[in-house]
Amino acid sequence: MAELCKVRIRAAGSPDFDIALEPTATVLDAKIAATAGCDIDPRFMLIICKGRVLKDEEVLSNCGVRSGDALHVARGPPVAVAVPAAAAASSSGPTSGPTIGITVKGPGGVDVELQALGADEPVDRLRALAAERCGLKAEQVHLLHKAKMLRDGQSLAAAGLRAGDVVRVARRQAEAP
Repeated sequence: MAELCKVRIRAAGSPDFDIALEPTATVLDAKIAATAGCDIDPRFMLIICKGRVLKDEEVLSNCGVRSGDALHVARGPPVAVAVPAAAAASSSGPTSGPTIGITVKGPGGVDVELQALGADEPVDRLRALAAERCGLKAEQVHLLHKAKMLRDGQSLAAAGLRAGDVVRVARRQAEAP
């Protein structure tokens, strides 16, 4: 397995923090991971490295980003980002497969243990539970696991979640009317 690329995120109004990304991560992946430490929605986020604004679809390593580099985050105009729409209604009944327990870390220091989730349950259900426990609506949050945004429509197991994993809840910024 390739070593993770560790970069420092510098955003105005937020303390600097580090994120670790896969070597094949895109700029969009970095934006989503950066939401864990700064309050800018990825659709409004610009990532700047070595004086250049990076494009969402670019692979960080192809842009010259290396471990130890700093990525500067700035608020920009809204950009169309492929944020998944809510999938069809999720199941709320009991699961038939193995169960897992997950720790959810939300905004404002909220830590919640979610037990007995079915590995075959959809990410949509985890999003709804996590948002509810954090006092938010499901459509207001991104779920992050190991620096990747969880996608609706796939099972927790398919998303790579295992017992004891930590999922971070990051707020999406409301769009101006």
